[in-house]
Amino acid sequence: MEKSAKRKTFLFAAFFIVFFMGFYVISRWAPVAGDDWVYASAGRWNNPFVLTYRMYHIWSGRILSEFWGFTVAVHKELWNVLNAFLFTSILFLLLRLGKGEMSRWTLTDFFLTIALMLSVPNHLRMQTYTWMMGTTYVMPLFLFLLLVYSMSFFQKSSAIKWIPWICILEFCIPLYMENAAALVALAQFLWLLQAWRMRKKTWRIHFLFLAFALAGCALILFSPGAHMRMANDHAAFLSLSMGQKLAQNWPHFLARTFTDNVVLTLILLLLFAAASWHAFSSQKRVRIGIAVFFALAVILQNGWLDLLAVMTGTACIAQKEHHFEIPFVVICALGANLVMLASPIFDSRSAIYTVYLWILTILLLYRRIPVSKRLDHVVLAAVISLTCIYAGRYFEIYHMVHQISLKRDAEIAYYKTHPEEKEAWFIRYPDELVHSPDVLDEDVRHADAFRWYYGLADDLELHFYSLQSYDADSIWGKHS
Repeated sequence: MEKSAKRKTFLFAAFFIVFFMGFYVISRWAPVAGDDWVYASAGRWNNPFVLTYRMYHIWSGRILSEFWGFTVAVHKELWNVLNAFLFTSILFLLLRLGKGEMSRWTLTDFFLTIALMLSVPNHLRMQTYTWMMGTTYVMPLFLFLLLVYSMSFFQKSSAIKWIPWICILEFCIPLYMENAAALVALAQFLWLLQAWRMRKKTWRIHFLFLAFALAGCALILFSPGAHMRMANDHAAFLSLSMGQKLAQNWPHFLARTFTDNVVLTLILLLLFAAASWHAFSSQKRVRIGIAVFFALAVILQNGWLDLLAVMTGTACIAQKEHHFEIPFVVICALGANLVMLASPIFDSRSAIYTVYLWILTILLLYRRIPVSKRLDHVVLAAVISLTCIYAGRYFEIYHMVHQISLKRDAEIAYYKTHPEEKEAWFIRYPDELVHSPDVLDEDVRHADAFRWYYGLADDLELHFYSLQSYDADSIWGKHS
């Protein structure tokens, strides 16, 4: 048994190293882009604490996100390692929270998690996986999963040593992102209710945790800069009634939560159907109704129906098991996106918390369903195939990105050594590969930041050209 456990530990450690190296490679191949230029240029020559304080008063209440930009974005090599570490740690936490101790993990669990992580929509990948300033969305995800992991130990042991650490997490996570702040406050409120309902002696300590979460929320919510930016940039949205805001963002909610995530939502609904079917094993009519309803949800791929299916599945499991785990994760997943209904911008990157909580839900559901060895082997073959397909796609995308980056680096080097040039031409990245790698027309802010970051002349006029095809010969050939 000891030898078997050691072999299993060694095998998973090897897989984690491969995963880390894969993420390190695509991080290294990803270019510095968009707001990366802005924050890195500012942070290179100024005090990051002063800059963060100033941004709080003129731009954003995301204190720790701003500080990240002024410190980490300056050092691309450091970010390459940190980004790979973050996603590897998120993979570990998902498995730990979804499956428990490593002794209970299976290869199916491991490759299912990786396949789902790689299956995210294109814009979510572009805006969070390989963009330095997009990591400000990933960091609170990692910290939230770490908070859930820490809270599980506190709830089991009630050890005082966990209290300061949990308070720090509760306070810091909201300082990264608005919907991360709402997510932490919601999760802590649910933990408080659970402790009070179960009459645990620790329920009073949860008030302390909630106070730290709300303090962080208040800091980001009442930022003078955030209010100033909202009034200047989103006055039209502010003028809408709450009903109009909800009507405008509800289609985005359904898309970001369900229909954009084709593979993830399909697996989620199938597992909810299987879990609900198993929960009502002695009631044939109920089982038939469950089968028909979930079949319609899977076939039609309608956001409203997906939402109803998830809520129905959660209710079925909660009714039969009287268990807090899955309802907690589902409520948090929906809440993280529901709060975005009040936001003027509901982009793909904001949905990263919901997407990853769905992955956790899938792991929890798969653990509850009785699966034969033969079926598990079929699932393993499927998820390994999916992982290989997605990994190949990622390699193809970022290998092309790397070739384009090398070409642009050569062009930048030319214009740095020829300051007499007044116009510069740089290769453009194809759409849907990486986030904001080119300067758009009349985008003065990013044009200035591009010149400052690469040390180009302030009066150099920037142009970006496209190629008809982006094979190696075309990239390194002459443009017309």
